[in-house]
Amino acid sequence: MGTGLWRGGGRLTGVGGTDEGEQVTVRLTGETAELVRSAAESLGATLEDFAGEAMRRYAADTMADRRLFGATDAAWEELTALLDGPPPGEAPRLRELLEDGPEEEGR
Repeated sequence: MGTGLWRGGGRLTGVGGTDEGEQVTVRLTGETAELVRSAAESLGATLEDFAGEAMRRYAADTMADRRLFGATDAAWEELTALLDGPPPGEAPRLRELLEDGPEEEGR
């Protein structure tokens, strides 16, 4: 992993891979470092576990909208037919709920 500069003022440096995973060093401002330490302690987690999980979650959220999804021709045709076809039978009821709001649910 190469060295990159975070716009938030921290520096992320890849130190090298091991059998247990890649070691990463992050420099944080005093206020941010204290916040991260406090959050880890509040969960009873080590700083390493807390930071690793936080980075994993943030990376997964970041990548969620940036992926290509493959489908077979048959699956694509099925999806297209569903999208182009008539709405499901509950669509009118859903439309009523959206238009009337939950306070009208009892009718």
